[in-house]
Amino acid sequence: MPIGSYALTFNIAHEIWKKKPKRVLDLGVGLGMTGVLVRSYTDDLGKAPWKTVLHGVEGFPDYRTGVWDIYDKVYIEGIKEWLDNTPDITYDMIIMSDVIEHFEKEEGFAIAKLLMTRLNPGGVVLIGTPGIFQEQDAAHGNEYERHRSAWKATEFPMGYTILQNGSPDSVGNMMILVKYIRPL
Repeated sequence: MPIGSYALTFNIAHEIWKKKPKRVLDLGVGLGMTGVLVRSYTDDLGKAPWKTVLHGVEGFPDYRTGVWDIYDKVYIEGIKEWLDNTPDITYDMIIMSDVIEHFEKEEGFAIAKLLMTRLNPGGVVLIGTPGIFQEQDAAHGNEYERHRSAWKATEFPMGYTILQNGSPDSVGNMMILVKYIRPL
């Protein structure tokens, strides 16, 4: 779906607030909710002119909303293709929430490893995904929406730490959130 789980919002917002990144990449923009979090916690409560560079990647242009206007640039292509085509661009924070389950496990694992190399020193990667497999086809006519893999919090590359382990929260959401920090 073009929105991520609200069950990850608090921890993602907290990480943005702690890090105060100057360059952020949102992988899988959807409707743009992660961009709202970035702007809210890095740019004087979301007021322009922006201090933070905010880029996004979205493979399905029909998800475009007015919220996309808060991004400096949204690239319309698949995440893997964008990463392959832009090997020299680095960020202080990369957020990929409710996206990795749309890749086959091997490809998702390779992307999680690649993201570790796309950070500036001290930069942070956040990856969120459901803690259980939820069947989903090409919703909204978007083939990228198909769920192709299920993840356990312990299946991410070495170096990622677990912020949410997929156990049910107070209302039953079972989400995983992992974090990698590139050494200084």
